[in-house]
Amino acid sequence: MITENSFSALLGTVTIPSVMEKLGIRDVAAAARFYDSEVYALLSDKDTALWHLSPTTLADMYRQELSGSLVVPEEQS
Repeated sequence: MITENSFSALLGTVTIPSVMEKLGIRDVAAAARFYDSEVYALLSDKDTALWHLSPTTLADMYRQELSGSLVVPEEQS
Protein backbone atom coordinates (compact mmCIF):
# COMPACT_ATOMS: atom_id res chain seq x y z
CA MET A 1 0.00 0.00 0.00
CA ILE A 2 1.28 3.44 -0.89
CA THR A 3 1.35 5.85 2.03
CA GLU A 4 1.19 9.63 1.65
CA ASN A 5 4.92 9.89 2.40
CA SER A 6 5.94 7.20 -0.06
CA PHE A 7 3.62 8.69 -2.70
CA SER A 8 5.20 12.14 -2.27
CA ALA A 9 8.66 10.60 -2.45
CA LEU A 10 7.73 8.69 -5.61
CA LEU A 11 6.50 11.85 -7.32
CA GLY A 12 9.30 14.09 -6.12
CA THR A 13 12.34 11.91 -6.62
CA VAL A 14 11.45 9.53 -9.42
CA THR A 15 8.38 10.36 -11.49
CA ILE A 16 8.46 14.15 -11.89
CA PRO A 17 12.18 14.43 -12.71
CA SER A 18 11.83 11.58 -15.22
CA VAL A 19 8.84 13.22 -16.94
CA MET A 20 10.64 16.57 -17.09
CA GLU A 21 13.67 14.86 -18.61
CA LYS A 22 11.45 13.26 -21.30
CA LEU A 23 9.94 16.69 -22.00
CA GLY A 24 13.32 18.41 -22.11
CA ILE A 25 12.25 20.82 -19.36
CA ARG A 26 15.31 22.57 -17.99
CA ASP A 27 14.11 25.99 -16.86
CA VAL A 28 11.96 27.23 -14.02
CA ALA A 29 9.24 28.73 -16.23
CA ALA A 30 8.70 25.48 -18.13
CA ALA A 31 8.69 23.52 -14.87
CA ALA A 32 6.09 25.92 -13.43
CA ARG A 33 3.86 25.38 -16.47
CA PHE A 34 4.09 21.62 -15.97
CA TYR A 35 3.22 21.95 -12.27
CA ASP A 36 0.17 24.04 -13.27
CA SER A 37 -1.00 21.46 -15.82
CA GLU A 38 -3.98 19.14 -15.71
CA VAL A 39 -1.60 16.20 -16.14
CA TYR A 40 0.28 17.19 -12.97
CA ALA A 41 -3.00 17.68 -11.08
CA LEU A 42 -4.11 14.18 -12.10
CA LEU A 43 -0.67 12.75 -11.37
CA SER A 44 -0.50 14.28 -7.91
CA ASP A 45 -3.88 12.75 -6.97
CA LYS A 46 -2.96 9.24 -5.90
CA ASP A 47 -6.55 8.09 -6.45
CA THR A 48 -6.19 8.51 -10.24
CA ALA A 49 -3.31 5.99 -10.19
CA LEU A 50 -1.52 7.86 -12.98
CA TRP A 51 1.68 7.53 -10.98
CA HIS A 52 2.00 3.98 -12.30
CA LEU A 53 2.32 5.17 -15.91
CA SER A 54 5.75 5.48 -17.48
CA PRO A 55 7.46 8.88 -17.71
CA THR A 56 7.20 8.61 -21.50
CA THR A 57 3.41 8.14 -21.33
CA LEU A 58 3.05 11.02 -18.87
CA ALA A 59 5.20 13.25 -21.10
CA ASP A 60 3.02 12.31 -24.09
CA MET A 61 -0.09 13.18 -22.07
CA TYR A 62 1.37 16.60 -21.26
CA ARG A 63 2.15 17.20 -24.93
CA GLN A 64 -1.45 16.22 -25.74
CA GLU A 65 -2.72 18.66 -23.11
CA LEU A 66 -0.64 21.45 -24.65
CA SER A 67 -2.16 20.69 -28.05
CA GLY A 68 -5.68 20.70 -26.60
CA SER A 69 -6.38 16.99 -26.87
CA LEU A 70 -5.52 15.35 -23.54
CA VAL A 71 -6.49 11.69 -23.42
CA VAL A 72 -6.15 9.84 -20.13
CA PRO A 73 -5.30 6.19 -20.83
CA GLU A 74 -7.74 3.67 -19.47
CA GLU A 75 -6.36 1.31 -16.88
CA GLN A 76 -5.11 -1.93 -18.35
CA SER A 77 -6.70 -5.08 -16.93
